[in-house]
Amino acid sequence: MFKRTCHLVSGKATTNRREPTMSDTLTLTDALAIAEIIRTAQTTAKVARMTDDGDVVYGTARHIGDDRGAFWPSTADVRDAYLRVTTQAGWEVFWPVRELMPQVAETTFTAYDWA
Repeated sequence: MFKRTCHLVSGKATTNRREPTMSDTLTLTDALAIAEIIRTAQTTAKVARMTDDGDVVYGTARHIGDDRGAFWPSTADVRDAYLRVTTQAGWEVFWPVRELMPQVAETTFTAYDWA
């Protein structure tokens, strides 16, 4: 999503600034999708997500964090975060919020009571 850029600051090159490689405009559809993803995490909702192969993964949403399970800073862009899910099979998976956003609109990711 982002490319690293090199900048000269006080005579020193820095590479800590990230510039978006695509439009980073937050649309109303995006905001509603993010709200739905956050709601699943806050309520530890049961969820279903269709994979590219057409299979469905069922699980329980846990929290929004990084790709290792640490909680996400409240000042960071949530679109760069991950949704931690415990699958029915017992695996811990970390799904990128940016991947889930269009899937909410397509209903290939949704809260779903599979019990």
